[in-house]
Amino acid sequence: MGNSAPQRKVRNEPLVGSGGEAQHNGVNSGGRTVCLCVAFDYSQDTLDNAGCGPLSCTPDAMRFAALAKQCGAEVSEFYDNADVPSQGFPDRDMIFSWIQQKAQELGPQDTFIWFYAGHGNGCDDEDGDEEDGQDEELCFVTPDGYYNAMKDDWISELLASFDPDCHILVVTDCCHSATVCDLDNPDMAGRPVVHLAAVKDEQCAQDLGDGGAFTSSLLETIETYVEEGTSAFSLTEIFNRTHDDFSDRFAEQDFCIELTIDFDPDTFMWPLIPQPGYQCATLLD
Repeated sequence: MGNSAPQRKVRNEPLVGSGGEAQHNGVNSGGRTVCLCVAFDYSQDTLDNAGCGPLSCTPDAMRFAALAKQCGAEVSEFYDNADVPSQGFPDRDMIFSWIQQKAQELGPQDTFIWFYAGHGNGCDDEDGDEEDGQDEELCFVTPDGYYNAMKDDWISELLASFDPDCHILVVTDCCHSATVCDLDNPDMAGRPVVHLAAVKDEQCAQDLGDGGAFTSSLLETIETYVEEGTSAFSLTEIFNRTHDDFSDRFAEQDFCIELTIDFDPDTFMWPLIPQPGYQCATLLD
């Protein structure tokens, strides 16, 4: 028999892993869990200068940050909404450098989590690495409201710079986001890097007016697991349950999971499991 082709999965339906044993990592195994939360609500200047209309993304990031803090993670928050306490405006170049620094610090026992909520966009593929001729990008803006996107090629470069055994989870609640991490990068084949996305590349994510549909669904799923007394679940399990319990409510978007080539998501334990009693109020309650 010949060798089978490497498997790169971007799925918007329940996922079947390879049955590997889930591994604890980060703070749950004596290492570090570092969580970066970035959110854009977008100002009137941003609408005028960049065409990015207002959203309600900061509540998503704040809820995700609160979960991470409860689970012992080192949490850093950067929001464009000046009325909400954070560590500063999420300038693209600053965030890029911030992640580069964490890539140098974190090792094989650690976990890095990046949560992003805001606009996402498609753009022309400049280097010919996309089958559909489109790159994806996260819609960062400058403090005065001008467009300053972070492209998928840059994100892939950032993730590839981490220790190969560092567990990485990226969560994006934005439009056009399924492959914004470009995890088909051969340099990351088999590495424990997983991306949960609100939608397919060609779809738009739904804003509920107090957070997004995808993040709200994900957090409600975690709350349900905790209520049931479940103290450990893999990325496969949480994605499948979020998909099964909530995807039918949002007919215009398909929740997606993106994996590196040949990686088994059954082996990646969900890194943020709160103590009994955890509750998260969303519009889906």
